[in-house]
Amino acid sequence: MNKKIVLLCSLMLFYFQLLGCTQQIMPTSTATFEPIITHTPVPTPTPTRKTDIDSIFFSEERYYVYEGEYSFVPVMIYQYETQGFTTIMGNIDGTVTIGLAGGPDVSKESDEELSYYFLDALFKRLGSYSLSSPEAILIDGVDGTSFSLTASISSDNYQGKAVSVRKGGSHYFFAFGMGKIVETKNMWEGEGQKVFTKVLDSVEFLNEDEIAAANICKISSDPTYGYSKDNPIKVGGDAFGGPSRERAYLDALAGPDGEAITYTRVGSQDHNNTILDAYQISYVGLSESAIIYIDEYSFETLYAPLGFTCLHAIPLGEP
Repeated sequence: MNKKIVLLCSLMLFYFQLLGCTQQIMPTSTATFEPIITHTPVPTPTPTRKTDIDSIFFSEERYYVYEGEYSFVPVMIYQYETQGFTTIMGNIDGTVTIGLAGGPDVSKESDEELSYYFLDALFKRLGSYSLSSPEAILIDGVDGTSFSLTASISSDNYQGKAVSVRKGGSHYFFAFGMGKIVETKNMWEGEGQKVFTKVLDSVEFLNEDEIAAANICKISSDPTYGYSKDNPIKVGGDAFGGPSRERAYLDALAGPDGEAITYTRVGSQDHNNTILDAYQISYVGLSESAIIYIDEYSFETLYAPLGFTCLHAIPLGEP
């Protein structure tokens, strides 16, 4: 991948992780978040590239992104980078870029809102974009929405597509593909669109058993998760078992680069018919400590808050 597309991909991954969040309660680290990743290795791309789309081969091995709860079949001659729930891939000369992301619901009411949510975060400092009217699409048997995408980054123009799928109201999948317009050559029409379609056709959503078997730490993509009293971390256990479950959860957390954290319980309070425990969390390099809220009287699937990773898988199932 050339230098420009490397920079583009790095920025895309970074802003996907940030998701455009500017809340002051978020940890203020300049490091790129790197959650624990467990996936099938991608074959090393060959150093040459053919322009004939029929000569672009797909791997025989499926690539698993457990944090994003999806898998896909890679393009052999494309280069990849995966961080947490996002994957960015591109051809060697940097004229086609494809991104995939998935995870727990980010509380958007429609597929269109979900697409704007990600693209606003992505293009916040990259450039500008616009979307066409929505069209229906089916990804792994799940109804979704696609939009034609036009974008401008620096002095370069791109054409492409964005796709949003909300799975059962509790999870999302988002994808985009872009091809650069080089003089009279449109790389989206010539290559990008066909590769993007094949990648989407190969996407499969992971079930709970597959995710559980991977024994990974899942990172929430919702910037309010844990940081808002209205969206606390629900460890369950009630008054008797709850305190030890809170400690087990916190003992699994780490900073964005695996830093050891320290935590202190700073109080509890009634909120929305439950009692929340507030913890102050710090680690070396964090300029301002974060406050997270934990509910020991309810249980939901557990994630690490955005901005944190794990030392190991969170060792708590439903009590």
